[in-house]
Amino acid sequence: TGVADGYIKEDTIDNLLFNIGTGKKFSFLIDGTEKFFFDATASWDSWTPTWDLIGAGTLSSTSVSFARYMRIGNTVFFKVDATHTVSGSDANSTAITFTLPVNTTATAHVFTCLVKDPTIDIVLVPGFAWHAHATAANLVYVYKVFSGTGEVPVYEEPWSNGTAREVWVQGFYEVV
Repeated sequence: TGVADGYIKEDTIDNLLFNIGTGKKFSFLIDGTEKFFFDATASWDSWTPTWDLIGAGTLSSTSVSFARYMRIGNTVFFKVDATHTVSGSDANSTAITFTLPVNTTATAHVFTCLVKDPTIDIVLVPGFAWHAHATAANLVYVYKVFSGTGEVPVYEEPWSNGTAREVWVQGFYEVV
């Protein structure tokens, strides 16, 4: 049966074909509740995260290389890269934080992360980025994780004074 800007039809081998047209939303409903949808307009968008430092130091400057996200249904995919200058009289701070583009569900989320800190022997190290909904609906905490001995990585807390403290975080999460 034809519909405006699209169609649903059966092909010669009993497959249903859906043409929803550009910029349209296609939904499957079960008992009147949307269970899945595809948004034909889904694309990568930019956002401006808010950055902060937890602890005694401050972020005296932040340069964002990219902050992009895409929402498909109730899932948001994102990637962010930013370089920070940490300063203060005692900048041994626990975490760099940033805000996500869309508020999350009331669930904790863990994201992949790399950290560049020139003050340690290993310049590029794995990081730990997580979101705890109880603290804020869209705040992510970034921690350094490394071991200079090649053993199992250990949690490394402080972000020390200096330039070129870079974080790359990417992942996906459920939204309300």
